[in-house]
Amino acid sequence: MSPAFDRLLTFSTTFRVVAAERALRQAGIRCGLAPTPGGVHSACGLSLRLHQADFEQALKAVEAAGLPIEGRWIADGAAWRAVTTSDETPD
Repeated sequence: MSPAFDRLLTFSTTFRVVAAERALRQAGIRCGLAPTPGGVHSACGLSLRLHQADFEQALKAVEAAGLPIEGRWIADGAAWRAVTTSDETPD
């Protein structure tokens, strides 16, 4: 069984989400484009879900593509909590 997509990146526009997904796939990073979950504050209704193991590499790939990330989130049971850095420090 593969690990769950337990990390989430949000962006301010649909264009940026789709561009980030493209950059991640080109870098060989597993991700999923999905509706932004309830309780997650975002200007855009779409977000990217990632595996914990790929999170650091994904952040670097998105940054290298010049795409600003609006928010970083981590699954916390059935909810999501914002993080301020990729080391999962609570907001």
